[in-house]
Amino acid sequence: MERRESGGSSCYNTARHLANILQPLVGQTQHHVTNSKHFIDILSKTKIQPSDTLVSFDVTSLFTSVPVDQACDIIKQRLISDPDLESRTKLTPDQIHDLFLTCLHSNSFKWRSNFYKQLQGAAMGSPLSPIIANIFMEHLEHQALKSADKSPSLWLRYVDDTFVIWPHSTPDLHQFLDHINNQHPSIKFTMETDSPRQLNPFPRRTHHLDTIRIPRAPIHQSVSNSLIRRAHQLSDKAHLQQELKHITHALTSINQYPRRKINTRTSYHKTSNITTGTQPDTKPTATIVLPYIGKTSHRLQRILPSANILIRHQSSHKLHSTLHSHKDKHPSNKQPGVYKIPCDCGKVYIGETGRDFDTRLKEHKTHHRRSDYADATKLLT
Repeated sequence: MERRESGGSSCYNTARHLANILQPLVGQTQHHVTNSKHFIDILSKTKIQPSDTLVSFDVTSLFTSVPVDQACDIIKQRLISDPDLESRTKLTPDQIHDLFLTCLHSNSFKWRSNFYKQLQGAAMGSPLSPIIANIFMEHLEHQALKSADKSPSLWLRYVDDTFVIWPHSTPDLHQFLDHINNQHPSIKFTMETDSPRQLNPFPRRTHHLDTIRIPRAPIHQSVSNSLIRRAHQLSDKAHLQQELKHITHALTSINQYPRRKINTRTSYHKTSNITTGTQPDTKPTATIVLPYIGKTSHRLQRILPSANILIRHQSSHKLHSTLHSHKDKHPSNKQPGVYKIPCDCGKVYIGETGRDFDTRLKEHKTHHRRSDYADATKLLT
């Protein structure tokens, strides 16, 4: 059972603060990939030979397999050698290390009225989990590549997914897989291979749009813009129009999105100033986030930039609100709170209890059956 940490966790705020301190330590390697655009930029400048094998390595359950204590020691050594640490915090590496361990070991969760403690790895949902996973993987891949008999010509990793160009034979590739799987007992890689002629690093399809109906809400505009921007950034010239047609069809035919609002000709390679109303070299004095309420939001978006205020809109209809919660729902009659009992005479009794409603209602019925009317209306908390 993987725990989902939320903002209500006792260590969540501490973990978020530590994540801000430790974030600059991530990505200090040539093998780190920040996003799809970064991956495409690197790959477009890489020469691939016909004899090369394209390999995808994936770590099985990375977050829950990371050795927490060892990863914390690695992070502590990086903090000691970090010359910019004092500019980010007044905490010492030892203090950060202790706080880090406390947050990572405080990972209890509730499942079906029972409390459990995660004994291994980092908690899913914790702000620290991506950082500890990335830093440990940077350390592991450095050791693995340095000690390998034969190494790949390119190794690019995004968290637990690794893209590799292998210039050697297939038997050597399987030996390399065994080699990286022997680096740590809890970190295991799976492997998929492909040939260069089958490689299409530039996405040609926006997957799942054919089967997912996007909720009809103001968020539609941002969904359309995001998909088109992604197509312009990641598709090559040979497949761009094909991808744009697919996006248009998926939005209009399947999700009933208005065709007039889809602008596939807009170039997303340049940053536009229309949204903010400010010059590129002008930093706004303040940023505010407001709910999207139609025409009023557009008026505010035209007015506030004149005061050098950047405005962002958010929708009340989010995917999170439409998806089913992973947590067990507690029946309303099994919770404490304020309750109301109607009477045949037309009046009602309002009470409050710290126990569940079923227990309190049984007490009311018992006192009423015994004619203990004073106790029947007694407020218990």
